[in-house]
Amino acid sequence: YGIYTVSQSIFDIFTSLFCLSILMMAANGRIFGYGLASILFSIFSTYWLTKNGYLKLNFDTKSMWVNLHFGLYLLPHAISAWVVININRFLIAEFIDNTQVGIYFVATQIGMIVTFLAVSTQKALIPYVFELLSDSEPLQSSKSKVVKTAYYYFAAIIVLSSLCFFVFSLILNNYAGGIYSPSADILGWIMLGACFHAMGMIFTNIILYSKRTLFLSVSTITSAIIHVPIAIWFIKNHSVEGAAISFFITSFLSF
Repeated sequence: YGIYTVSQSIFDIFTSLFCLSILMMAANGRIFGYGLASILFSIFSTYWLTKNGYLKLNFDTKSMWVNLHFGLYLLPHAISAWVVININRFLIAEFIDNTQVGIYFVATQIGMIVTFLAVSTQKALIPYVFELLSDSEPLQSSKSKVVKTAYYYFAAIIVLSSLCFFVFSLILNNYAGGIYSPSADILGWIMLGACFHAMGMIFTNIILYSKRTLFLSVSTITSAIIHVPIAIWFIKNHSVEGAAISFFITSFLSF
């Protein structure tokens, strides 16, 4: 899996760079590179899964209904999660200006480092957690191990978020140009929000294991509905810092 994802990323990057620098396709070059990588690796994945017997055409109405019941509720969950993470940019552009959007974007991109590392950790950690949850050991023993694993994960995320905050605050304040240095003023709120968002991922996966996707969807939709008025009020009253504070508040409440 690691080789597959890294290969796709490398192909995506070099194709996009070729389209941008050699073919001079501008923004369309990035879209083309990403699209081509996704299509080719999807075709390869389908071929490999079919060849090895993991993918078979077998129409089972009962199984299809179970899968749809599980998966359809994840669609509003994904859309609501996107709203919480990205809506602030549109609100900043609406109520302030595009320059502040850039400042906010830089801070959130740094915060995404924590999210990306958390996602990578989850991919390695969740199979172990699922194994514990499905173990034949007494329920109390399995729960104890899951809780202990979660605490270790929380500690790692807190340490990682703290390191990112101090390192990138130093870089933004001392080495970045004048355009980007104001991002350091809101980085603390963004990193706190990213920290709680990353810690909440483990609960999301446990809920997925229990197949309570409707509960997960309702929870995320509620967070998105709450986030929008909070973000509008804070942005109007506290400018771009208000956007960062609203992101932290919603992430904390979701956690």
